[in-house]
Amino acid sequence: MFWFMAFVLAGGASFFFISNLFIKFDVMPVIMSLTPQSSTIKDIPFPSITICNMNSMRKTEAERILNSNFEENDVDQKLIHDFCDSTNITQNPEDQNITADWEYIKKFMVKMSQPCHEMLVLCKWHDEPLSCTDLFNPSLTDEGMCCVFNRLNRDLIFQNPRDVSDLNVTFPIDSVDWSPQRGYPENTPADNLPRRPRGSGRHLGLTVVVDTEIDEYFCSSENGKGFKVLLNNPIETPKVSSFGISVAPGHETKMVIIPHIMTATPQLANVDLSKRQCFFETERQLLFYRTYTQRGCTLECEANFTLAFCGCVQYYMPKNKETRICGRIDRKCALNAQSEL
Repeated sequence: MFWFMAFVLAGGASFFFISNLFIKFDVMPVIMSLTPQSSTIKDIPFPSITICNMNSMRKTEAERILNSNFEENDVDQKLIHDFCDSTNITQNPEDQNITADWEYIKKFMVKMSQPCHEMLVLCKWHDEPLSCTDLFNPSLTDEGMCCVFNRLNRDLIFQNPRDVSDLNVTFPIDSVDWSPQRGYPENTPADNLPRRPRGSGRHLGLTVVVDTEIDEYFCSSENGKGFKVLLNNPIETPKVSSFGISVAPGHETKMVIIPHIMTATPQLANVDLSKRQCFFETERQLLFYRTYTQRGCTLECEANFTLAFCGCVQYYMPKNKETRICGRIDRKCALNAQSEL
């Protein structure tokens, strides 16, 4: 009798624990664990680094346009007020919607911004002095014209790169088709984009000396002067105004990069999406970006919602050449659209 009772209790306990494990697995089938195997730093790309001067307009050029009486400068004068003065909004809709021509906006921002070859005074990569123009490319972001290090060629970022209204820039070195899931192709040269570090430490990273051009400040994107710096994925579009780090002029600033790598086993693809709550890059197709990432998906959602809500998109959002750019009259609508997300 004693052995029978012990057998019943053991069987009941086993059933209880097994059923609990089954329920737990059914609810949370994904297990997070630490791998005992180390990853070499040479398999991890160095992040893309975006540097933006907080000054949106160079004073010399802005004052020249504002003091000019030439009719051809009328649009530029209105654009200066559009970028720098959010309170001086005219009642004429024609004046407020002057930002519909994206090609003109691009040329205007390039003309008014500090160029990269003047912003970047000295550059070192792996403690070796290199030409800054070989390391950085100009890029239009939500902070205006900025300089970007280690971003991939747009042919490897966008689905239809020739239809995307991006700057036409050249790359001194080749880009490889890297992605977070696939990694680097086999036998990829070490110096191809995205670049990889040779080791840890300041001397094996990126060193940049920048010129603030204090005397050229006309209107700042913040309440002070200096730069905004953002580290992000080399295949993503930076959103500097929301996530950039402010760097004061006249100071040395050091940033420590500590990578956290999360990898998924192939068996995870067999788990239902509603339970694993993540996508492999082949399971989701984006309209503008070649590789699915959470950040890319968020940017496209912001652009699609703003376009549906306001009939236009902000100039820094993913778009094609035919999409209307939001003007001053659309500013409130565009801000409300982003706050709704």
